Amino acid sequence: MNKLFTLFVYLSFVFFIIGPVGKIPLDLTGVNIYLLDLVIGLMGIFLMMKFSWLIKLVKKEKIVYSFLFFCLILFLSWLISPIELSLSEKLVSLLYLVRFFAYFFIYLILIYLFDRENFKSESFRKLIIFSGIILASLGWLQYFLYPDLRNLYYLGWDPHHKRIFSTYLDPNFFGLIMVISLIMLLSTNKKSIRYFLIIIFIFITILFTYSRSSFISLLIALIIYLGSKKKYKLLGSILMLFIVLLISLPRNIGGESVKLERMFSLQQRIVNFQEILTIALKNPLFGVGFNTLRYARRSYALTAIDWQENHAAAGADNSFLFIFATSGLVGLTVFIFMTREFFLHVKFAGRVVLITILIHSLFVNSFFYPWVMFLMWIILAIDRKKIS
Repeated sequence: MNKLFTLFVYLSFVFFIIGPVGKIPLDLTGVNIYLLDLVIGLMGIFLMMKFSWLIKLVKKEKIVYSFLFFCLILFLSWLISPIELSLSEKLVSLLYLVRFFAYFFIYLILIYLFDRENFKSESFRKLIIFSGIILASLGWLQYFLYPDLRNLYYLGWDPHHKRIFSTYLDPNFFGLIMVISLIMLLSTNKKSIRYFLIIIFIFITILFTYSRSSFISLLIALIIYLGSKKKYKLLGSILMLFIVLLISLPRNIGGESVKLERMFSLQQRIVNFQEILTIALKNPLFGVGFNTLRYARRSYALTAIDWQENHAAAGADNSFLFIFATSGLVGLTVFIFMTREFFLHVKFAGRVVLITILIHSLFVNSFFYPWVMFLMWIILAIDRKKIS
């Protein structure tokens, strides 16, 4: 069984690298199943065989308890949704919550391997770094060989051009994955030339995403990480280098997409915020039901985009607003308490990663992005404080 768990974990990293490209097409509107989903689901099935251990873990660990309570609130919001839905739409909405719950299995399996089988957490830290290097390398291949995503616009993808998005087909989410990889690199405290070159490689890769949300997350992560270690000179040097490289980024190619001062995406985001707030304020206590935004937009006639096919129709450009709109003030309050428990029960690097994800989630719905959830649960497990 333990060898099977280990196999699943390593296989999940392979599918993590493949990203959204590893999608299994289903004849259901708004439903996508990914290869990573399948292996996570299998993990959960086999984890149920350790039921007695799971019960003990729930009783002693507040992270587990707070997560399960948050899931309960999300389920209740879905159950009492005021939006008029067909049976198939109701079930499709539930699938997103099932995925969110299932990704927690990776955390539980790692805790089991660490506590019962004496697995070393550092091996998984290295796996994250290695995956980041592979993704960055694939990103540069994509940048030179497939720089234009506009031909996939009809499938619901944003028309990114001359930006690194790697296998994720989205520079914003990919940028966050790279920032997390960089934090993991810094947390190793290695000072070899090889690690220095890898850090530079990841750093430059982040710049070529042209993702402003990732830039902000990167800067805050560096300020927190290096500032807390009182490495002020190094921090100042990196910030100066960041500004110089930012100014030097090529902007005469790729059109509006590579202009850091671009206003179109900012205007779209403001419109999105206004739509989500309108939906949230109509049902402020328990929201419209978890993952029913696509149908709420249809019911309230708030959007001009294709509510059935467009990826943006199902979500929000802010994870906090997404929670507020779909599970109300009750869900948002429980979410804040849950993330507080996460913060209190992990070590420094895990805290920096969590803050980075939450900052990024102010601009994109990063917290609920499957591949970010995958990394977050692994890092919360490997940086978990021991419970006596």
